[in-house]
Amino acid sequence: MKQPFYIKNVLFHCDPEWVHNRALFYFQVLKKTPYLEKFFKKKYFFTSERIRQNMMGLNFENPIGLAAGFDKNGKVDSFYEALGFGFYELGTVTLKAQSGFLGKRIRRFPEVKALVNRMGFPNEGVDVMRSRLENAFHAVPRGVSIGKNATTLLDKASLEYAALLAKAFSFSDYFAINISSPNTPELRKLQGKEFLSRLLSDVDQANETMANKYGVSKKPIFVKISPDMSDETLEELIHLIKDRSQYGVIATNTTNDRKYFSRSMPEQGGLSGEPLKELSTRIIKKGYELTQGKIPIIGSGGIFTVEDAIEKIKAGAHLLQIYTSFVYYGPSLVRHLNEGIDQYLKTHRVNHISELRSGS
Repeated sequence: MKQPFYIKNVLFHCDPEWVHNRALFYFQVLKKTPYLEKFFKKKYFFTSERIRQNMMGLNFENPIGLAAGFDKNGKVDSFYEALGFGFYELGTVTLKAQSGFLGKRIRRFPEVKALVNRMGFPNEGVDVMRSRLENAFHAVPRGVSIGKNATTLLDKASLEYAALLAKAFSFSDYFAINISSPNTPELRKLQGKEFLSRLLSDVDQANETMANKYGVSKKPIFVKISPDMSDETLEELIHLIKDRSQYGVIATNTTNDRKYFSRSMPEQGGLSGEPLKELSTRIIKKGYELTQGKIPIIGSGGIFTVEDAIEKIKAGAHLLQIYTSFVYYGPSLVRHLNEGIDQYLKTHRVNHISELRSGS
């Protein structure tokens, strides 16, 4: 897809975080005008029997979701359906509000279709998000990404994730456990066996407690993993979650492996976009093999074309998330991907998207 003229030549000369905040503001304005929301949905939303799925008790009208990080505080919320998404993920939200890092926090690298961010989980806190969303209607699955505050010690993190789940339970359709951002010091240590085992136990207990309180089923939980983890750590992680009901994996977060960075990129931050494509696909494929396809995988990282999407589905992804490509191309990309996947299935006489996950 070609970049729209106005984005490439006007918005891309402005500070990325300023543009991001302006986009959120205008989406909020559009959301408040019902006929415009209907107009956008008609223009960008696409579904078909071939790409529609039901997983973990949730209905996904199409496989393309918005990754966490775009709307950290849930200000736009249900309007993402009108922008074409089959599901969306808010956050990452923390127990207490925090401002994140100071200075320039997002940088674009259009020559390689990439972003480098060092946000540090800036958000208003889970209580503000709950007050905003607890009674807000939404039609497609709404996920909430949760993460520990930067000042929370690792040995206290499991209780903090459990508390976050409890506070967000009433307005979340699923949870993403973010233990893989490269921008929170030591956060990725939670992916290790010792910390993760305790974290999952505490989160499971909170999930069961809240489900009993509301008289509903436990909520699905996806563990968001790093593209930089070793095969050994990935195997340990999969071993811990594969036999737990209602668990899945989001593969992957951003990378801070310097070999994927160009010389012009800053020393700090997580890299997303096209340079992440092969790295995330490898993790997806490895995760699918380790679980024999028995747990859902949301594939994320470097999805810009229909071919990219098909590659990740064949590697083992059940659903897909985009972020950087959405920043570059906007909602037209969402419809393009969904229609392209559907046309691929039709052309190759494949009845349903799930049949692609054989790896053929």
